[in-house]
Amino acid sequence: MSFSMYIIKPEGMGYRKEIRDILERGGLQIIDATEIILTNEILDGLYDNLQGNVRRELHRFFEDQSVEIGIVKGHNALSRLVRITGKDTNPAKCEEGTIRKMFGWSEPLLLHGRYYYFGNVIHRPKNIRELEHDLAIAKRYLIKC
Repeated sequence: MSFSMYIIKPEGMGYRKEIRDILERGGLQIIDATEIILTNEILDGLYDNLQGNVRRELHRFFEDQSVEIGIVKGHNALSRLVRITGKDTNPAKCEEGTIRKMFGWSEPLLLHGRYYYFGNVIHRPKNIRELEHDLAIAKRYLIKC
């Protein structure tokens, strides 16, 4: 058994029950989850690859809105979570039946003429390095990391 983590973003919270059901039907057990409002500090840690205006715009999408941060357990949890959620950041490029394809925005929002916010409803790590990075942040809020 292995572990991974996810964050249901504000635009996905209306689909939270459906998303959780899909994760569990996909063979992942949600072992801990909590609803929180992500601070700018947490967002900056999760999305440390974004700079300046783009980072500030990202904060706007999360400002004063709840998310669900959770830990899943299962066989090959990381790769299974990527497959269930969708491999691409852009929901339009994800396979049919994935969480991002079903619930994500059909059109991205252009930020400052250079970057897109894809409204993909769920954040998850795509590799071990990202998992370790994101779990370090999640450990502040969840017990079973």
